[in-house]
Amino acid sequence: MNNTWDDPAFQSWSADAKLIFLNLITSHRHNPIGLYAVTLRSIAQETNLPEDRAKTAFEELQKPIFGYARVEYDSELSVIWIVNALRHQPGVKPENRHLVKHIQNILEQYYSSSLTVSLKTYYSSKDFAWLFKGLGRGLEGATKGTKRIGKDRIGLLSTSLSTKTKEETPHQVIINRFLELQGTARESLSRDQVTGAYKRHSRAALALIKESGGLENARAALEWGSGYFDTKGLTWTLDTIAKHLPTFAKCGRNDALAKQHGLTSKQVHYAKQLADWLASDAGSNGRSPADAKDRLPVVGTAA
Repeated sequence: MNNTWDDPAFQSWSADAKLIFLNLITSHRHNPIGLYAVTLRSIAQETNLPEDRAKTAFEELQKPIFGYARVEYDSELSVIWIVNALRHQPGVKPENRHLVKHIQNILEQYYSSSLTVSLKTYYSSKDFAWLFKGLGRGLEGATKGTKRIGKDRIGLLSTSLSTKTKEETPHQVIINRFLELQGTARESLSRDQVTGAYKRHSRAALALIKESGGLENARAALEWGSGYFDTKGLTWTLDTIAKHLPTFAKCGRNDALAKQHGLTSKQVHYAKQLADWLASDAGSNGRSPADAKDRLPVVGTAA
């Protein structure tokens, strides 16, 4: 983006906002369409900004200037879209099949985010309609205005995941989502780094799946827990999520407790899903959800 400094929108931003935008377009996560997973915590750490300043500047980037925002963010899925990224990629042409396939894989990877629909709508009107031909059901079925819940949102291996995801084992699905939520999407890593991540986190991912009663519940717990702990500024791992399953479920059964912890409607949905399973005969398994503590950690590191 050689003309970044000449862009009136860029010139109007604060110094913090400019720093974050430069981080976003030069990050190792960045790709030809500027659609990737990243958390505010990662942005703050990489720019060395206090999290409150990073949050304010990041919100500044999402405000429309001259008719549209240069950055859009799906806070529920921690997915960002740098709106004009594709316009600065002269190599994206129909004849460049490998690059086109790479872009289509990215779009299908993030099909559950409504940003994919926004991106498609934006670029279809700018002579890029050919780029979206032949995409799988995932992108075509992404929501327009509301996020999907249930199988399409949480993702069973046998349902509407991309071909790439269908070939993954359940614990790899959990690890891949964990990496995205931590700000390092699998696609941004080398093969050796991915292999290393699988080795490091496999035991914890398998434990989470077992403790929660399957892949669907494990992903519900992961989405709920990551949102809660990130909001509180707590460091967390897959082991942390597994450890607090009964507490998540207790929040799902107790409206006052959910309100106390500031849960969103989606987080309440996930918590209730876990509560229903833990309360079932299969979920009890010698452990009573009633034994869960009433309070989650609110400062420091999530144990």
